[in-house]
Amino acid sequence: MKSGSEKPLVQLKKINKSFPGVRVLEDISVDFYPGKVHVLLGENGAGKSTIIKIISGIYYPDSGEVLVDGEVQHFTNIKQSQKLGISVIHQELSVIEDLTVFENVFLGREIKKAGIVDAKAMIKETRKLLKNIGINLDPKAYVRDLNNGEKQMVEIIRAVSQNSRLVIMDEPTSSLSDHEVESLFNVIRKLREDNVAIIYISHRLKEIMAMGDTVTVLRDGVVVNTLPVKEVTEDQLVTMMVGREITNYYYKPERRKEGKVVLEARNMTREGAFRDVSFKLYEGEILGVSGLIGAGRTEVMRAIFGADKYDSGECIIYDNAQRNYKSGSWVNSRRQKRTGIVIREKC
Repeated sequence: MKSGSEKPLVQLKKINKSFPGVRVLEDISVDFYPGKVHVLLGENGAGKSTIIKIISGIYYPDSGEVLVDGEVQHFTNIKQSQKLGISVIHQELSVIEDLTVFENVFLGREIKKAGIVDAKAMIKETRKLLKNIGINLDPKAYVRDLNNGEKQMVEIIRAVSQNSRLVIMDEPTSSLSDHEVESLFNVIRKLREDNVAIIYISHRLKEIMAMGDTVTVLRDGVVVNTLPVKEVTEDQLVTMMVGREITNYYYKPERRKEGKVVLEARNMTREGAFRDVSFKLYEGEILGVSGLIGAGRTEVMRAIFGADKYDSGECIIYDNAQRNYKSGSWVNSRRQKRTGIVIREKC
């Protein structure tokens, strides 16, 4: 097992970045070491994404320096950073839906034999990569047929397959199931053993405490502190993030007394997707629907919205005139607008 180097692989020195009317980063200085998981932690807007975009060449700093192996770099595009072994797994999926898994993994760096793309070799290598990290995917499957968690794993496989020296992970577990999260952690452990530097961005404190070696806390574009993860508690991290002590993470107001029902699902079923789903939504209430990827959350909401049909059961909208829509019979935008139901698949 290789140990982390004493010399930083990537260094940021007094990085400043502004957009019209907004100062995003101010005098950011951070070192990232081989074989270490370095967490960037902060609230939304703290500057985390801007930092990784500067490291990867998407943005250019207004002032300051980016050093790789002690040499100043002037990245102006992603290809330049990739040549030096820097890979990014963005929170927003960038896989190509109409290509297969193996084509996405080797996109832009296809294996060729006698000048011709060698699909068999790429399929073999992709299958080996999938096996190494414990993911059961068909290399020849089209990405459009995968769920969001599986698409995220394709992104991760593509990044770690490039013999990267620094892998940046921006909220990599946001759409993963528990099993997929554990597979990702296994990938991170293997990268750390191979002396790869990792920048990890997450709002999930338990992940940070479990996988991080070092944490840099950002607030309003400024570094609050950089310290070993083992020397800090979750409460201290939260206090550094928000700038004040938080005595109660979760405020739960007194439950409203049940009032007027505005929407009711009764024994809604679609074979292969969901079965016997029933609930009531009350006026002024926020109703949460939770479950792992593949549990049927999205499918139920799309059926209630009218985007998809369902096989049996009923959806009742209570307004001035009670309306009962059965088996997806109101799948059209005009009726959706009349009922006032709006769906957002990803916020």
